[in-house]
Amino acid sequence: MKFYLAKKDTQNNYIPAFAEDLEISNKVKVGEIVEANIVDARNVMRHKKLMKCFDIGFHNQDRFKNKTKFKGHILIKIGWCTFYMNERGELFFTPKSIKFEDLPEEEIFLNEIYKPCVEEIAKQIHITNEELAREVLNNF
Repeated sequence: MKFYLAKKDTQNNYIPAFAEDLEISNKVKVGEIVEANIVDARNVMRHKKLMKCFDIGFHNQDRFKNKTKFKGHILIKIGWCTFYMNERGELFFTPKSIKFEDLPEEEIFLNEIYKPCVEEIAKQIHITNEELAREVLNNF
C-alpha cells in the first residue's frame, strides 16, 4: 500500500496529499505502526495533469475504443517507446511505462514526455495546447 503525504506543520505532522491518499490512509488503524520510505515525490501534480490530458484526449476522439491503446499510441508518436525487429524484419514499437514511480527525473519528464504528449494529444483532438491546458484545469 503506497500513498503520498504532505508535511502539515513544523511539529512533524503529515496529512494525506490527495483524496485517493486519504482513502488509503483511512485503512491504517489508530496506533498502528507503519513503515515510511521518504523520497522526493518529484512533481506529482504534473503527472496527474498528464493523466487528465490522456482522459480528455481519449474521450474526445473516436479512433480508439481502449484508453490504454490510446495512451500507447500517443507515447509511440512522441517517441517514448522501445522498438524491436522480428525475424521477418518487421519493426514493432512498445510504449515505455509512464507509471509515476518509473518516470525519469523531472526535467526529462517535462521535456521528453509531458510537453510532447500535450502537443500530440491537442493535435489529435484538433485543439490548441492552451485549450487542452484550460480543459485540464477546468476538469482537475
